Amino acid sequence: MNIESILERILRIFGREVEHRVENGVLIITLAPRSVMRPRPLILQYDPTKNVALLVNAVTFERSSKPRQFARILRNLLELSIGGVLPFRIIEGKKSIGLEFQVSGNVEDYIERIIYAYGDIFSELMFISPQHTFYEYARYGARIGTRKVILIAKEYDDIVPYLPYESVFMVYPFLTIPDKDGKYFSSTIGIDYMYFPILSIASEEKNMFKIYEPVSRPPRGVELVPKDVREYISEILPHIRETPTGLRKILEILDEISKKPYIILEKIGELKGLIEEFKSKTPPPLPIYRTRQLVSIIERKVTTAPPIDKIISKLRDFVKVIDLVKDMDKHIREVSMYRMFIDIIREANFIISGRIVSEKIRKLQKFGAGNALYLSADEVREFLSGSNYVRITFIEDPDGRRKIVVEPISEQ
Repeated sequence: MNIESILERILRIFGREVEHRVENGVLIITLAPRSVMRPRPLILQYDPTKNVALLVNAVTFERSSKPRQFARILRNLLELSIGGVLPFRIIEGKKSIGLEFQVSGNVEDYIERIIYAYGDIFSELMFISPQHTFYEYARYGARIGTRKVILIAKEYDDIVPYLPYESVFMVYPFLTIPDKDGKYFSSTIGIDYMYFPILSIASEEKNMFKIYEPVSRPPRGVELVPKDVREYISEILPHIRETPTGLRKILEILDEISKKPYIILEKIGELKGLIEEFKSKTPPPLPIYRTRQLVSIIERKVTTAPPIDKIISKLRDFVKVIDLVKDMDKHIREVSMYRMFIDIIREANFIISGRIVSEKIRKLQKFGAGNALYLSADEVREFLSGSNYVRITFIEDPDGRRKIVVEPISEQ
């Protein structure tokens, strides 16, 4: 057994070394550790004397009960993925299911095929049994038109150590739920921030949070000029720090935005309200009497106190810029939403809508010169209304994926 060549192949797949050991001549590799995303570790065992590779804890039932006919669903998925290429056996336990494969020849190629086949099967299970995978693996599948996406019901910071392993077993784009500051992770774009404008440059790693401010540049027109959010705040903060405690809450919000610029769209409404509240409470200017003493006092106040009106004006200018950027952001979202909707309409000749009652995988049965699809008596009664006639529609989407829709019709 060439352990090094097997581990090199797995290193290439995962992009990092995995925990492994050899016991009684059997190579034991931890493909994915126990975590908030997986109640039991996913383990690959290879026995060279038996030419057998075993996936231990391929599917578990620690946090959720086993769905009905789960082994049959798993078998059908395996046959679709590797049927005829790798002989397999499903090993059912009370709390888990293992998958055993017969391997020979180039073991590294077979093990790579097993790992990727498991990723295909595991990903499909999130759409077939989303309730089970949600409770058991903290994720489930969702469809947007013809697209599939996997939603991870955990915040990004909670799963960072496990993503390099688990991402191998999610073949569709995936994303996490946002944390309290709106930060989330998407496999297609990386880390993103819900409360930071779409049209921006945002990176904690590079310490860069730039928004694009529309600036009039005659005669060329309007240009989008990048500027770091913290630059706007740094121009205001020194003046606010010298003011009385009336601006203390405003100061706290600006300090918070300076530390976390990606929350700016969430905080801008609160900041705007505080500015207007402070402005309404600012007393009118004192009358200037012709007495030398009062004039002297007022002059000293003017030279020592910060100009409140100027600070309020700067704060309002800052809010105005962010409001403008926010309006641009809203427009971009609306355009993106409508374009996605148009894509969905364009990709299909018709749209099927409704609640998915059940979703099953079945093997076609040989029937004469063709094939037959089995439907139970209950399914025929409930979904075909007992009709003996159906309309069969064959669909091919722009990516070449084919579908068959079966609908009951009255006798012709």
